[in-house]
Amino acid sequence: MPVPPAQVTSGQFLIYDARRFGDVIEDVIAELKSEGTWKGELKQQRRIMQAFAWITGNRELGSYDHRDVAAFKNGLKRLPTTFRYGTPATGAMSRPFSDVLAELPPLARDQQRNNKTINRDLSTMSTVAKHLAQTAWKPRLPGAKVIDFAEATIAIKESDSTVLRPPWTTAHLKCLFESPIYTGGGGAKRRLKEGEPLPTVWHDAAYYAPLLWYYHHTCREEMCGLEVADIVIDHPVPHFEVRDNLHARSRRRDGWREARRPPSDTADPSGDDPAWLPRVREGDQGGGPSGPLPRALPLRRKARRRLVLRSRLAVHG
Repeated sequence: MPVPPAQVTSGQFLIYDARRFGDVIEDVIAELKSEGTWKGELKQQRRIMQAFAWITGNRELGSYDHRDVAAFKNGLKRLPTTFRYGTPATGAMSRPFSDVLAELPPLARDQQRNNKTINRDLSTMSTVAKHLAQTAWKPRLPGAKVIDFAEATIAIKESDSTVLRPPWTTAHLKCLFESPIYTGGGGAKRRLKEGEPLPTVWHDAAYYAPLLWYYHHTCREEMCGLEVADIVIDHPVPHFEVRDNLHARSRRRDGWREARRPPSDTADPSGDDPAWLPRVREGDQGGGPSGPLPRALPLRRKARRRLVLRSRLAVHG
């Protein structure tokens, strides 16, 4: 990004950059993406940088110091989990942070942000600070670190990171697989509408992804982030690989969860008639039932692992 003339200063940075933080966000994103540090659409990274500018007053780059790290961290902790940021042009971030904060109700315990979420935002800003340390935030003293977001991260207790998510109940699964996605609904934005004149079952990602979740207990990002190279069909046992790529990142230990296991291959956990369970069959183009689901076993995920599709499950191109 082009650097405007700057004056030598007696402050903590080698120069005083008069550009405001919000003015360089797009340039920083483009540069980090071109270097391969960041990949994808980067909507989350952009929102985090915009939130930093908003919380700290979007000041001139040369005016920032270590106190802004604490201000950003504490500002995030005061926002509820249901908070909607908007953009610098519309919504909450188009108004002063102090004004928005004054209008928020007292923060209830169940509305407090998870420390992992706060650490994620701090980690993103740590990457930004390291990048800006080459230009606008280059320390006046060699080797010094003026703005250190990594130091502000919150220690996560091991017990907090190993809590298993509650399993889905039979009622949850019935609700999912008896929805119009599988029984027939409308098109486009009416997929979940019942009573359509011509109910249709569309065999797309919304149809197949939950089936694969049920079989293999993958998370949404892992399944919807599969690439063509991850699908292997020229093998005695067709399978797919869950691995880090441009569209998905494995959650590893944080993604561990409990999974319900039907007592047999022909009955659901409640012992009721299993007719509600979804089925797919070899060569089926997404049609109707064709035999019971196999057992669903809990799995531990690694950064790269191979998951085997049951022989009854066809992978369609």
